[in-house]
Amino acid sequence: MWSDNETTQDLLGFRVHADLIYDMITDPTLLPMTIGVFADWGGGKSSILRMLQEKIDTLSEDDGTFCLYVNGWLFEGYDDAKSALISSILAQIKDHPTLGQWLKDKIVPLLKSVDYMRYIKMGLANTSLGTAFASGGLDLSSVMSVLGAFFPSFVGGKDENTDKKEATKEAEEALIAIRDFRDQFSALLAGSKIKSLVVLIDDLDRCSPERIVQNLEAIKLFLNVDRTAFIIGADQRLVEHAIRLHYRGLAGGADIQVKNESQVVKDYLEKIIHVPFSLPRLSVPEVQTYMTMLFCEHELRDSNEFSGCRSALSNHLDEDRHTPLPSKTILDTLAREGNVDPEKLATLEKTLKFCITAAPLVGEGLKGNPRLIKRFLNTYLIRSKMAQIAHVNDFNAAIMVKLMVLEYGDTEQHQALYEFVRRGQGHAPELASLEEYARSESPEPPAEKPKWDPTPFLKRWARMDPPLAGKDLRDYFWLSRDRMTGTLGELDMLPPHLRKLISDLTANNTSLQDKTALKLTAYEKAEVEVVLAEVKRRLVAEPGAPVAYKAFLACVKANVPGSEEVLIEALDSAEVQKMSSEGFFPVLALLNNSSCSKGLISVVDKIKDTKSAVGISVKKALRAKDGRKR
Repeated sequence: MWSDNETTQDLLGFRVHADLIYDMITDPTLLPMTIGVFADWGGGKSSILRMLQEKIDTLSEDDGTFCLYVNGWLFEGYDDAKSALISSILAQIKDHPTLGQWLKDKIVPLLKSVDYMRYIKMGLANTSLGTAFASGGLDLSSVMSVLGAFFPSFVGGKDENTDKKEATKEAEEALIAIRDFRDQFSALLAGSKIKSLVVLIDDLDRCSPERIVQNLEAIKLFLNVDRTAFIIGADQRLVEHAIRLHYRGLAGGADIQVKNESQVVKDYLEKIIHVPFSLPRLSVPEVQTYMTMLFCEHELRDSNEFSGCRSALSNHLDEDRHTPLPSKTILDTLAREGNVDPEKLATLEKTLKFCITAAPLVGEGLKGNPRLIKRFLNTYLIRSKMAQIAHVNDFNAAIMVKLMVLEYGDTEQHQALYEFVRRGQGHAPELASLEEYARSESPEPPAEKPKWDPTPFLKRWARMDPPLAGKDLRDYFWLSRDRMTGTLGELDMLPPHLRKLISDLTANNTSLQDKTALKLTAYEKAEVEVVLAEVKRRLVAEPGAPVAYKAFLACVKANVPGSEEVLIEALDSAEVQKMSSEGFFPVLALLNNSSCSKGLISVVDKIKDTKSAVGISVKKALRAKDGRKR
């Protein structure tokens, strides 16, 4: 398994991006600067920020470069994200172990001024577009004209019915408060040994639109002074959406269409972000290299063994960034170093062949997203382990991988294949024509057209080895049931060993039921849950038949984990009017057990008190047994 968190270990060749940003922020002639590291969710933004932080902390404090890390999402619950962000940065400077007491003493008045502005709601919560332009060098009258051009009804944060003199006065006070704070903050840095203060702001796109804008404005209005560099990690689409909603709110509501809205959003973002730095999606060769490195990391637990792989990757990237890291390079490096067990090398060789086969479709299906690729491989390992634990016969990892590529790359087609498999008792005859068409060299479709619309992705998937036509795919869909939109509870879709357990447990043979229940106690929790769920389904579907009740009786007596709880759920869900005394009476035997739960007693009492045939019979039976009214 691989961690889903950001990392400073570069398996993608992304450190070049961190190095480029480092060169920019350590050049004093470029400061102040705000850089936006933009990418989709899981695209590697956080890892680059962590690599950058590691490099600054390791190399640059002696040169006067200091790094702070802030998670913007942590301020989501604050009434004013601006003050929370500013206070957090100031507090980190104050608590920094190497910046000296003089600087710490100077921070205290600034922290108090933030608290004061927050208290009077001046210069923080009420500052917006106007002061953003003002801080960029415009005077107040220009600010008002800009606001009026975009939103005629908006003047200094007030609507057209508000006294304009009062609005102008409040705007002037807010502007003065901002300029005073900026002057003090700038003087503080100038008097310190800080030559470059680098603030990394991560997870900004996880905030609500309002908080995103507040954090951006805090950076632009209050903190973006000489000697500072802000690096913001976010999904640009979400940031632009937040700005768009913000302007619509100023114009009168979320449904208001602002004139030249796209240009307004673009202009605003350009004023905040000096250097937009968009991370590219991984290419197919990069996907293969990434998968190769992840599996090397997984197989070679020892850090000394894996260091050879990292060296091989570094050398390969220096020589050729356009092709995948060859498996042979990895294997030759490990064999040459001689510190890896030969059996482990043989296992790794097989795994790396899988990377070569799967990388093109994994890359396309997951759109080159590193986090999704890692999650894909984590799921692959979990299902492989589940197949082993569940004793899935004739399990073929290559078949599972091929199905997973379709599952992640085209969910609708994966669901359609499941329907074919379900109706075909494990087989999908429709696969034969699709695979024949996909593997044929002729551009013309075959006489028997595939049941699916053969999209380019689906055709490439169908050509992927191994062929699936004629294969029983039930076990593989059972392993992926957490991703299915429909139910996989049908008996024909369960693995053979579970179907056998259910068959024996629901046989009209008390001895066989008891033996099967005892056997079930040795199985994994997930498998037990599947068996009990199927028995519950039968009881609810046929509440008059005795077999499912007897199966539950055997399981509870054998102490099968969860069996009594599932029985209670089944009794509570079944239609009482259709229950028979013959079926229900085995449950009464459980009431004699001293460990019988209150839940079971309660559901029996509930059935007993109904006017149904089984309720009347149960009431009579209990009276006769206890010699008293219940």
